[in-house]
Amino acid sequence: MPYEVEETPKIPKLESVDITDFSEFCNQLSQLLRKETAPHMSKRTEAQVLEDVTQEYLNSLDMANLPSVYNMTSELMARTIDEYELENSVKAKGQKWPIPRDLQNIQIALMISAIYPICCIACAGYEADPAYDLLGVYMSEGDNRGLYVTDDTTIQRIIRQFRSNIRIADINEVISEIRSYVPRRFRCTRIS
Repeated sequence: MPYEVEETPKIPKLESVDITDFSEFCNQLSQLLRKETAPHMSKRTEAQVLEDVTQEYLNSLDMANLPSVYNMTSELMARTIDEYELENSVKAKGQKWPIPRDLQNIQIALMISAIYPICCIACAGYEADPAYDLLGVYMSEGDNRGLYVTDDTTIQRIIRQFRSNIRIADINEVISEIRSYVPRRFRCTRIS
């Protein structure tokens, strides 16, 4: 079966610029990059951008030596703003996205799912509807060391570390998102 082969792309050239006029060179380079990346950039949805930037950030982390939640939030927020500005640079005037002021719910869910030992616990058995699973956070220290804690305040406290002013409706959305990312485990029973 024959395959269509695209023509080799032509490498665009900058207009002749006097190297001493560095700001003009930067301007032209910026315009060229925007023009070349516009087809790729304009095809992503806002949700895809948020997922992409968060996954890229998570991939850059050393999971054995994580920075503080404050530092992770600050760094991810800076990367998110940069990505939005890049996206907006190729969008028409009325189609630009507002720059977020805080991490978005999907970002918080992805971060928590990746860096905390969280799972859905199927208390009613394998055949039970996963909607009834409990969300559990594994405790590596304290009174509940070695156990999954399933109370709402524990997960809410973790979520509020990433966005302290988060509303209850957003907390519920983050919890729903986390459920879709974390593994499902089954309850253990102890025989005394």
